[in-house]
Amino acid sequence: MAARSIQTGRFVRTEQALEELAVNVIIPTIREVLQEKDKVVSGRLRDSFDYALEGALLEIYSTEEYAGAVDVGRGGGKRPPQQNIIQWAKLRGIRPRYLGGKRQGKFMSLRTWSYYVANKIEREGYKGSDYLAESFIRFGDIIEASVGSAMAEDIADTIVENIRQE
Repeated sequence: MAARSIQTGRFVRTEQALEELAVNVIIPTIREVLQEKDKVVSGRLRDSFDYALEGALLEIYSTEEYAGAVDVGRGGGKRPPQQNIIQWAKLRGIRPRYLGGKRQGKFMSLRTWSYYVANKIEREGYKGSDYLAESFIRFGDIIEASVGSAMAEDIADTIVENIRQE
């Protein structure tokens, strides 16, 4: 028996389900988890998530370069820019103090403090927050149920269309 090609149509229900999931479940859940894990300082990371949908392929992405480092952490070996540390500290309202010596208890400049922080990050790195894994745990079952039923209906429609064409 010769193999034959089956013409497939667009999976309209699947695409609609994926778009609804992106807008109403996935991106809001990521934002919620970031907030809960106290990873929202300026709001740039939280607001950077968006999606692209091409056919039945959904891509969730962040426009912020540091999104991956917040999620999985950063290994040592590379020195972060001090200006980023200073900006983060200002947004958090951090006022560093000396811990020892004759200056103990006195305020330290953010520039000096950021030098020490950058050195430590260069040596040791830092642990990530796993916000994406936490988000996926929350919405994984919803995706499975929603997309699974939509895809099943689309496949059934495609089979019926293909059978009727012959």
